[in-house]
Amino acid sequence: MAASLDDLRLQNEEVLDRFLNTPFWESDDAISSLLSRDCILDFPFAPPGMPKSFDRPRRAVLTSWLRRTVKNWSRPQDSIVKYPTKDLSRFWIESRTVADVTWGGPHVRKFDCTHVELVVINDGKVTLARTWSDPLPYYTAAGMNLPIFHYSGRWGVPVPEKQYALPDKIPEEGDEATALRQKLFDIFLRPNYFDTEREGPKKAQWFTKDFMPNMPFMPKGMVRQYNDEFLASCNEWLYSSLVEWDQQVTDFHEDKFLDPNVSIIETNGSRGLAKWDPSGAVSGYFNDYVIMVKLEDFQIAEVKEWLDPVNKLLAAGTMVPCFPFFY
Repeated sequence: MAASLDDLRLQNEEVLDRFLNTPFWESDDAISSLLSRDCILDFPFAPPGMPKSFDRPRRAVLTSWLRRTVKNWSRPQDSIVKYPTKDLSRFWIESRTVADVTWGGPHVRKFDCTHVELVVINDGKVTLARTWSDPLPYYTAAGMNLPIFHYSGRWGVPVPEKQYALPDKIPEEGDEATALRQKLFDIFLRPNYFDTEREGPKKAQWFTKDFMPNMPFMPKGMVRQYNDEFLASCNEWLYSSLVEWDQQVTDFHEDKFLDPNVSIIETNGSRGLAKWDPSGAVSGYFNDYVIMVKLEDFQIAEVKEWLDPVNKLLAAGTMVPCFPFFY
């Protein structure tokens, strides 16, 4: 039985590799060999003007557009990071794709975009590919610019002194280790802002010495790779500008990964009220986040939160242009 499961995992990984490295839309043979008949291709962060989901009846629309407008597509191998789950059919991936495109007109422009993806494979074919892409490169490749987010946070906010300590105890592998990892994951996956330990002395043990959060899809006007100065500014800004916040902490699928020090989830509907409009008006803010937490030696070493920057712009009262899909 173990050998057959290993064989199935290997087969699915081979299908995944072919899918990641094949511009499947270029031929009907590639489509039929890689995608199941009812395969769904989702793009949750597709820019306004582009559909966010393509089921079987609508898939021809996507493939027709890509065949007509995309050339020289590739996915650099050094950009691919795979996170296989204990479910043999489910894989999370970070990657980057580049291509020459004619979007919105005859001029050829470069498309260079990063993604986080969930690919599901059954019976040797892809049944679901859900790709969260950075919308900004879509606009850039169409010769368009998005507005800059009005970030009203102060610069030069005093940076708190970092508190760092080694964990009190490194548990042996087993139930205690599993429970501790889950507690660390949940600091970001299921945050409890009323937890008295959240800002207490044990917080110094939760993070590696060089930990810094990463928001890969922030709009222009905000920082994507945080540093101490921006983190201090952003924390103060959030405390002063968020009127209320409800992060979806229950209704999501939580995969178990082959690497027990990794967790990735889609939050499905985090929302709140914010004062981000330059007029000072209170507006609603909604976003689906993909959150990844990585641990090292029972401390949080890396956190990435992918969000749709267009939703952030809309919450600031910004007019966002439509992407010329299928032009």
